[in-house]
Amino acid sequence: MRILSGLLEPDTGQCRYNGTTQPWRQARTWLLKNVVYLHQKPYLFDASVTDNVAYGLRRHGHRIQQARSIAHASLQRAGLEHLAHRNAKQLSGGETQRVALLRAWVLSPQLLLLDEPVANMDAQAKHRTLFLIRQLLQDGASLIITAHEPRLFASLGGRHLRLENGGLSDAAPLQPASEAFYAARPQPHGDVHDQWQQQ
Repeated sequence: MRILSGLLEPDTGQCRYNGTTQPWRQARTWLLKNVVYLHQKPYLFDASVTDNVAYGLRRHGHRIQQARSIAHASLQRAGLEHLAHRNAKQLSGGETQRVALLRAWVLSPQLLLLDEPVANMDAQAKHRTLFLIRQLLQDGASLIITAHEPRLFASLGGRHLRLENGGLSDAAPLQPASEAFYAARPQPHGDVHDQWQQQ
């Protein structure tokens, strides 16, 4: 993940994208600009959730009010507007992960890398995070997800790879998580319940 996001130089390797192939060092500038890596333990600033989501937008040149407006609209779209004014340091683990996921997505990256996005979450938190990931996919996001519980993501579709002995290979078809897991619904927060029912 860190290599793909331009943060860690590999011993050797090339990047292939849109029919072009470049050495990693030449591609690094593009990777840093267009790929966002979300660590499984993301860091949020000691500020409101809105300001955390707006942070990257401000770094990319948006004015404060414009960035906050985009952040607020994104929180509403994701069903997280009830957290808008809460200090990010007061969030639960699942809420922190979803806010960090949204903060990454508002930057419109070409590729979003999610490292264990539902690790150490209870069932409700996993449901909410998977709901948000589905929304990102519906909005046209390109994602790479690493997971020790790959069955939870089987319903999202896409290609499944297995990392073993330092190499990647196509994995056998995955059986989705149990029907009991998907039958459960997260408790509503704002619009989340209605949006989930529309899936």
